[in-house]
Formats: sequence, structure tokens, C-alpha cells
Amino acid sequence: MWQKLARQTWRLTTLTACLSALTLSSLSAYTAQVPAGTKLAAKQELNLLLNATPATIDPNLLNETQGYQVVSNLFEGLTTFDAKGKLILAGATSWSVSEDGLTWTFKLRQDAKFSDGSPVTANDYVAGWQRLQDPKTGSVYTYYLTDLKVKNADAVAAGKLPSSELGVKAVDDYTLQVSLASPVPWFLDATALVVLAPIPSKLLAAGKWPDINNYVGNGAYKLVKVTLDNKEWKTYLDERRHGQYQFFVAGWNPA
Repeated sequence: MWQKLARQTWRLTTLTACLSALTLSSLSAYTAQVPAGTKLAAKQELNLLLNATPATIDPNLLNETQGYQVVSNLFEGLTTFDAKGKLILAGATSWSVSEDGLTWTFKLRQDAKFSDGSPVTANDYVAGWQRLQDPKTGSVYTYYLTDLKVKNADAVAAGKLPSSELGVKAVDDYTLQVSLASPVPWFLDATALVVLAPIPSKLLAAGKWPDINNYVGNGAYKLVKVTLDNKEWKTYLDERRHGQYQFFVAGWNPA
């Protein structure tokens, strides 16, 4: 579905006076700490040069660095790491774990939205995790939920159980519950990986995801424009992404 880049330039532009600092190897985009008294240029723009073509910008199908560099700015998971490597909340507002370490409960941000303005709910996380583990998806990361000991992850990946049997469920619109087969001390840190980001469950159910014409994310940046050799292919609505960011892509050649 996602074809080659003619040019490897990705341009990120903010809509406010706040410059976004991006660490290419990080899991998400961070807001820069601008020293007091610093005068910023009116146009805040950062051009990134990728050293190879991303094989995909589908979060469930990521398998190489270049894809992560793009998708980690378009999506975020339950948690992330700040610029100092400290685990912080992202899509979740809190978490709790049962005494036996087998049940993790996440309360989600009720103000979180996808870049088309639709709310991000627990069902979107469920859809993302189930799709990741479904063998029909073809993700190289099915081992991830298996290693995290998510209940039935192994059987789902092997096609022995439907993805609906995976140990993740929406208790309500803004409460996500994950059931483990055995305790995993590093489980919380692992929720920061962008392959576990929510995907738009309604678009998925309607057969409209993944599709470059319906590409939405829940991260700091929004995919706004796609160009090929400086010729515009598609321009998305110029809406303010959380009042802060736009994301421009130069050189993406969609299928």
C-alpha cells in the first residue's frame, strides 16, 4: 500500500510560537524548553532527512527505523518517555495494577482526539492491539504482546483463537483493561512503543483503514500534505492539531 519516497525530506511545521524538538530515535515528539528571553522566528520549521524510504507508516506494520521516525510523531501510546528518558503519561491519565500483577487498568485522556477531530477511546486501543496480534495483519511485532504475557497473545498470533480473545478490553469509553497470564515487571514501560498506539476503530470497521486518504493519528503532528517531487498530491484540511502542530510530507508517493 505504501510505496517509495521520491525524495527523503519530511518537513514539520508548528502553528504556534513554540518550537517542537524532535529526537529521531525517540518514541514521540517533545515540546522544546525554550530559554526565557529567547526570540523565536515567526516561522517554526524543522526539515528532517531520512536515510532510506519508510517501508510503511502503518503503526501495526512498522519494521524499520525510518518508519518509526515518522510514525512516532504522528501517533502516541498510553505512555511515552520524556527527553530525559523518564516514563510519563501520554494517552493515559493514570494506571493501576492488581495485587497479583495480572490486571492493568488505564484511565484515558477524555480530551484526546485523532487528527480528524474524532475522540480517541478505549475501543481504539483495543482495535490497535487486536489488529497487531491478528496473523492476517502480518505484523512482525506479534511476539511483543506474547513477551508481555498478554492473555491469549500466543494463541491469537498462531491463529488458534480470534483476536477478540486477546486479553485487552474497553471497560468503558475511557477505561482500558489489560489481562496478563503472568506478571511482567517492565510491562508499563513497554506500553510506550508506538506499535501499541490506538488506531481509528470506526474507520477500521468500515474498511477505510489503513488508507492514505483516511490517514489519521493521535500524536503531536498531523499528516497534512503529501507531495511527490514538489508536486502536491493531496492536501488535508488545514485544521489546528491540538492547537499546535501540522505535519507536512515532501516526497511521499502513496499507492
